[in-house]
Amino acid sequence: MSTKTQSQGIHQGELPMLKPILQKWIDLNRNLANEFILDRDVPWWYNERPHVSLLAGAIWQGGGWAFQEYGIERQIKQQRGVKYKAGRRDIDFRVADHYFTAEAKQCWPTLGKNRHLAPARVQDCLDTACKEASQFSLSGSWQLGLVFATPRVPVSRRRNGQSAMGVTKRDSKNAESDSGLVLFKR
Repeated sequence: MSTKTQSQGIHQGELPMLKPILQKWIDLNRNLANEFILDRDVPWWYNERPHVSLLAGAIWQGGGWAFQEYGIERQIKQQRGVKYKAGRRDIDFRVADHYFTAEAKQCWPTLGKNRHLAPARVQDCLDTACKEASQFSLSGSWQLGLVFATPRVPVSRRRNGQSAMGVTKRDSKNAESDSGLVLFKR
């Protein structure tokens, strides 16, 4: 099933061992944003690397370990067997007695006029991450597709000085995902 962080809290689905890690990840993002407020910069305005880095930090803070961005051989299924191709894995980590290997993707769904398309955009990124995660072979580990979804809110949708996150909360009530980290096992 799924584990996803939400602005209202964490729903851990079938991966309850990740709840404390995801809470630490939220706290790290919040703390970093507060430190960078004068620079008007936040980690979620970039690709997945800062997100994966903060996730690794949360894992280490939670007593686990994480190993990021290293070379591997991907197993690509073809009509006639399996092809091996050089690639990179985004992160492997351990939480308690559970081992995970994951492929991460960043997406920026728009919450403007076509905001109804946002859940499909997140799902497309998730499908890609899960497909790529399935190309790893690591015995005894969970294979995860990670999606870091950062909604884009047009200036015209930000009313009365309301922050983009306030608009995101309102607009995403009917969406399948919210801003932040979305984890799905595969």
